[in-house]
Amino acid sequence: MKAIMPKRFTRSNKGSYGRIIIIGGQRGMSGAVTLASQAAIRIGSGLVTAAVPENIHDIMEVKLTEVMTIPLKAEEGHIAKEATMQIASLIPSYQKVAIGPGLGRSRAAKDAVEEVLKSDQPCLIDADGLYYLKDMLEIIRKRKAPTILTPHPGEMARLIGCTIEEVLERPLEVSSEFAQKNKVILVLKIERTVIADEYGNIYISRNGNNGMAKGGSGDVLTGIIIGLWAQNIEPIDAAKLGVYIQSRAGDLLRKKKNEYSMLPSDIYIKGIDLVIEEFNLRNKYSLLR
Repeated sequence: MKAIMPKRFTRSNKGSYGRIIIIGGQRGMSGAVTLASQAAIRIGSGLVTAAVPENIHDIMEVKLTEVMTIPLKAEEGHIAKEATMQIASLIPSYQKVAIGPGLGRSRAAKDAVEEVLKSDQPCLIDADGLYYLKDMLEIIRKRKAPTILTPHPGEMARLIGCTIEEVLERPLEVSSEFAQKNKVILVLKIERTVIADEYGNIYISRNGNNGMAKGGSGDVLTGIIIGLWAQNIEPIDAAKLGVYIQSRAGDLLRKKKNEYSMLPSDIYIKGIDLVIEEFNLRNKYSLLR
């Protein structure tokens, strides 16, 4: 994992480390986009923008400092149909797109996810973005750009039309078969996270603990993966490294705190620093690009 950590250079600027847009949020769910955005910039991404419904935009302006924000047309607390056109015009300006954290489940949300998939920009789909994805698998298979999906067992079960128990009985087979059939990188979030790619390769996390079993942990993982991916590494490396950093951070934090009081935000506030300190990368990448 240390070997695939993105390099940083003296002769560089914010544009050197990727432009990301994270689309999501609704009334009562501003935390999801906040966690993902903060994690993305904390892991080293150069420019991060959160696109959220206009009814929570002012809240996000208060919550976020280093992350930029864009208001999307909204109705009844979540994105409106008109937001789809906004999203279509925004996507070309960003190198990586993530959609789903706190997005909500509505026809407009479904349209927004479909717009991202049709754009052929490299993208990560998470959380509510996965809810309607079963109807879009043909679009995914035809995409020219890489796609990363990060379901938990319930979302995985919905994607393939089975029960959660069936997913948990055969996590390796389920992940590998889906990834190969649909030409995606799949991150199945179970107690030992499974990562599968379209070529049949499988990777299993050896880290993680039950202190991470709290709402928001998945949003942090989304931010870490998309933030790494934006820094010019391969999508499978971003998925593997993102899972490693988050889970290892959780284990290091457990030694300093405990499983009860650990928060998802602790991962990016302190945990990422602990993992990078373990990597001992300081001052090793100060060469000119």
